Amino acid sequence: MEWMWLVLTALAWFFGVSILLSGLRLTKESHNEKSLLDHSKNLPSLGDFSLFGFIFDIISSLIFGVFMKYSPWWLAKTFLILLACLFFYLGALAIMKL
Repeated sequence: MEWMWLVLTALAWFFGVSILLSGLRLTKESHNEKSLLDHSKNLPSLGDFSLFGFIFDIISSLIFGVFMKYSPWWLAKTFLILLACLFFYLGALAIMKL
């Protein structure tokens, strides 16, 4: 069962690094150029391969895209950095579980 916690840690840190990099690359100009669908496709898939997971992915990515598109660029950048910190924290909790 210890390998499961290592896999969860690796996944959480992978999502954290990818979200952090996209948050650090976000500038005022790049934020204004992106459309709603450009923002929503950056969210990693959180659902499973069932119908409900597919519907959850669509709804969560559209909510994320709307938030990112219509918020100021500095708020969107702060949100992405805080979300990356949350994934790093979840990975640290999984390591502590070992």
